[in-house]
Amino acid sequence: MAKPAMRQTKTVYIVEGYMDVIAMHQAGVTNTVAPLGTAFTDEQAQWLSRWAEKAVLIFDNDEAGQKAAYSAIITCRKNGLLCFIADIQNGLKNEIESPEIGLFKDVAEILQKFGSNILKNILKFVINDFEYLINRGKIQFIAVNGDFKGAAEFMFPYLEALDSEVDRADSITRIADIIKIEKSAVQKDYTEWKTRVGGNRKTEDSQSSQVSAEETKIQIKRCVELSLLTNVAVNMEFYKEFRSALEIKEIEDRAAKEIFIALEECFTHDENGIDSLLSRIKDEGLRNYVAECGTTGEYGGNSARKFMEDGLTEIKIKKNKKRISEINAQMREIERTQKDVELIDELLEEKRTVDLIIRKLEKKG
Repeated sequence: MAKPAMRQTKTVYIVEGYMDVIAMHQAGVTNTVAPLGTAFTDEQAQWLSRWAEKAVLIFDNDEAGQKAAYSAIITCRKNGLLCFIADIQNGLKNEIESPEIGLFKDVAEILQKFGSNILKNILKFVINDFEYLINRGKIQFIAVNGDFKGAAEFMFPYLEALDSEVDRADSITRIADIIKIEKSAVQKDYTEWKTRVGGNRKTEDSQSSQVSAEETKIQIKRCVELSLLTNVAVNMEFYKEFRSALEIKEIEDRAAKEIFIALEECFTHDENGIDSLLSRIKDEGLRNYVAECGTTGEYGGNSARKFMEDGLTEIKIKKNKKRISEINAQMREIERTQKDVELIDELLEEKRTVDLIIRKLEKKG
């Protein structure tokens, strides 16, 4: 029931329980789901990332809810979902004036008391995952006993879950600035922490290596790129148009690249059948996944072309946002070292140009 709205908005709301998910749907926020268990799992996050790029967590503000939010943030990031946390209390304060504000613990109660319009307005108040975690770390460690190292280490699982070295370097800089310790000290402690706990972030070599068919089935990343290439694989008549709009170097996901290569080989040899395509996909798990998608009808119908167009737009937005992050990191390094300062104006101009491209793409999407 939530899938169409997730696909349209690229956003999923994740709440704790049955009554909350029912309340959200009653309020018209149909891109809402709830994990059926004590924790939000990798498998659930991978499933959601097939349709959504951003997750908004709406958990209780008690100790159990905070622990669940911490775990869910790491799970989202590990599986390619941007993550935000709904700031229910500030949302309520902005919308209503009532001495009862502190009594409302969840969205089901808010819907019952104030109605759907208030609930939907409250959902506009969100905190990004980094800000949420760094604030919790400051409260839990620095405010209690001045444990600056503990506050930094609280962020290390989050750093490990990020899938971009640029984002990781930027987050280390922000941690150092906010906690007010040297960036080199944060980097050193993070490196030691990874060695101590056996950090599980995949290296570039392991990402490019062949994995077993069973691992592919279970762990394959349901990212925008993979969904886009699967859609084109199921609708091969789109490929000529697709290849003129996107180059393979713009694709980062390993599985998506393999489908792209197989499609290009079929195009070169003037082969249009799905069997020819599948025969050129070497990874058994990925081959079975594409075949299954072709039989379920998930990527068929009148919306297939729109899905391709939206996917192309999203990839180009992501590519340009990554460039913005790289420019920001480069400018911070110049400010820190005072080297190559003459590049600042050039970088600012490029940033304005890229930002304009992003705005145009987002308007198109």
